[in-house]
This record gives sequence, structure tokens and C-alpha cells, in this order.
Amino acid sequence: CVGIERPIMSRAKKPAVGANVAKFCRESEAAAHNEAMAKKTVAIRAEAIWHERQGQLLISGRMAKDRQMDEMKEELACQRQELQIVRSQRLKELYAREAEQYELELNAIGLASASKLEDQF
Repeated sequence: CVGIERPIMSRAKKPAVGANVAKFCRESEAAAHNEAMAKKTVAIRAEAIWHERQGQLLISGRMAKDRQMDEMKEELACQRQELQIVRSQRLKELYAREAEQYELELNAIGLASASKLEDQF
């Protein structure tokens, strides 16, 4: 076969038998791994949102309690002030009644108090 030219074979390797099956398996495993990671990421995100919301509720709850405590303190201070005013008025009334009673007792025995004597002069 001296005069017959043979076609030149390329030196590229032929794919191994079953290489496409191995490639498909690797891609399937990678896809399954990615899908599992995506599900895990969604679950982590949902948990993070829950924790964030709980933190917000805790803070707003504390703020509401603080606001309520401030209102209670203010109301208590107003009640104390009102009680002080009422007590003061009642004491003045009591002293006035006692002074009047004392004056009546002195008059009953024929005596006069010093304030009555000062009023006459």
C-alpha cells in the first residue's frame, strides 16, 4: 500500500465509555446539593426573621412597660399632691372647729380667750 494515502487520524482521545453517565451523576449530585443548600438558606432566613421580630416585640414591650411605669409614677405623684392638699384642708378645718369649741367652753365658764380680748381693744 505504497501509493495509497491514508487519512491522518487525529490524536484526540476518544471519550471513555460511560463518561457521559459519570458527568450526569456529578451534575445531579451538584444540583441536589445546591437544592439542599437553598432549602437550608430559606429555613435559616425564616428563623432569622422570627428572632428579629421577637427582638422587636421585646423592645416594644419594654418600651410600653417603661411608658406605663412613667404614667403610673406621674399619677402617683398627682395623687400624693392631692392627698396633701386634702389633708391640709381637713387639718385647717379641724383646728378651726377645735378653736371654736375651745372658745365656746371658755365662754361657758365665763372666761375669754386672748384673741377675743385683742379684738375688743
